[in-house]
Amino acid sequence: MTVSPAKPLTYRQIIKIAEGFLKEYHPKPELPIPIEEIIELELGIKITSYNGLKKNFDIDGFLTGDCNEIVINNGVFISFKKRARFTLVHELGHSFLHR
Repeated sequence: MTVSPAKPLTYRQIIKIAEGFLKEYHPKPELPIPIEEIIELELGIKITSYNGLKKNFDIDGFLTGDCNEIVINNGVFISFKKRARFTLVHELGHSFLHR
């Protein structure tokens, strides 16, 4: 089986996808966006923390190949809430942009 490389999206296309996501999952203009709840309850994607992800692999998190789980470094998840939220959204973006 031959797999063709994905066609890169433009910045404008990515913004449209993000706006559509917010319109569907968080239409109220209230902050902070409850991203953990959206990921787990609305989208059914499991969030799992893992010790040593940063130390052993130098990453804060990753989306599993089946897009059913976001794994995040436990230290980031516990101690760096803003970075953890960024990582969750970043990995969630992969699931939307790479479908």
